[in-house]
Amino acid sequence: MNTFINWKTLNWSEYGAELVGTAFNLLVGFSIITFNFGKGLPMEHLIPAVSPRLLINGLFFAGSGALFSISPLGKLSGSHLNPCLSFAFWLQGKMHKQDLIGYIFSQFIGAIIGTSLALALWGNYLISVNYCITSPGINYPLWYVFIAEFL
Repeated sequence: MNTFINWKTLNWSEYGAELVGTAFNLLVGFSIITFNFGKGLPMEHLIPAVSPRLLINGLFFAGSGALFSISPLGKLSGSHLNPCLSFAFWLQGKMHKQDLIGYIFSQFIGAIIGTSLALALWGNYLISVNYCITSPGINYPLWYVFIAEFL
């Protein structure tokens, strides 16, 4: 069994596309969350109800992923944009192990870049929304949220 990786035969362009797509998706998503909920920004006064602003967040976040998916870069990589999705493709035998590693590494680097750009762009406004972390609702115990996310 040959355990050496031939670096020339790896799919570098696909990994690069995943990096760009993940960075783009998080930059757009974190920007819309910050714009809609950042302390001191006008959306709270323009749209006082939380539900419409959450809808706007979902549309923009999902829309940026869909927009990337139909772009040439998204078509090149398959637009996974998430290590869980890449892992699922690997489990189904639709990816080689070295590509799984390349995709996941690229997605993590893309996430760091996208988050860093959002922080540079929004600064304290992004900090005011807890860096856009996902947290469970007040009435849900942590174990329940963990199981739901895991499934």
